[in-house]
Amino acid sequence: MDAPGVPAGPPTPFANLPSHPDPEGTAVPDGAAFDAAGRLWVAHYGMQALHVLAADGTLLATYDSGIPLTSNLCFAEGSIYVTGGAGTPGPGLLTRLAVGVPGA
Repeated sequence: MDAPGVPAGPPTPFANLPSHPDPEGTAVPDGAAFDAAGRLWVAHYGMQALHVLAADGTLLATYDSGIPLTSNLCFAEGSIYVTGGAGTPGPGLLTRLAVGVPGA
């Protein structure tokens, strides 16, 4: 940022996430959170997936979230809580996952 609210230049991609053959273009990254080890986790809406990225943007892993329209995630008490929906419109879903990634 050059100043508050003023970007230093055009945005540049941080990472290349797996793509989905979605003709409507609705399978897109949505919510994101950092784990205790500094990895970035991305909820991928429309892909039923959570992607794990290294600090340099390298894709480390992809996990099935169990929620078709995965939209957000957070870490608490040794678990990952994931929100999203089963379809449009709803119902909305909330699940708790145990993922075997050290430091998650």
